[in-house]
Amino acid sequence: ERAPLHIFRDHLKYVLESNFEKLRTFQLELNEFSDWTLAEFDAFKNGLNVPASLRRDFIDDESDEDEAQRSLSKLYQRHYHVRRLKRNLTTHQYKHRQFFHDGFDKFANRDNGNNDTNQQTNIVD
Repeated sequence: ERAPLHIFRDHLKYVLESNFEKLRTFQLELNEFSDWTLAEFDAFKNGLNVPASLRRDFIDDESDEDEAQRSLSKLYQRHYHVRRLKRNLTTHQYKHRQFFHDGFDKFANRDNGNNDTNQQTNIVD
């Protein structure tokens, strides 16, 4: 308990002395790390350092090029299937629409003796 308080007092003294000097264009402030030693702060900032003797070597079974090639082939397969499904759906929609359109034309343009559906009538004459 006394060590962090002593460290805090030293840091507070340094901050106050630094801020009273007129030559500086900045001011220092205390923060949540004011009662930490420099070693504690460095350990926090740098994270966990595992010694080389404790590190586990990872075996790379395959090269990155093989993995990239497999990923690209999967992407192309998915893209091909999506394009194929979209193309088939569009074709089927067009066929159904054409069938409905032709059937409607035959029904709407039924004449007793004239089955010419390409004939245009001039209403504006």
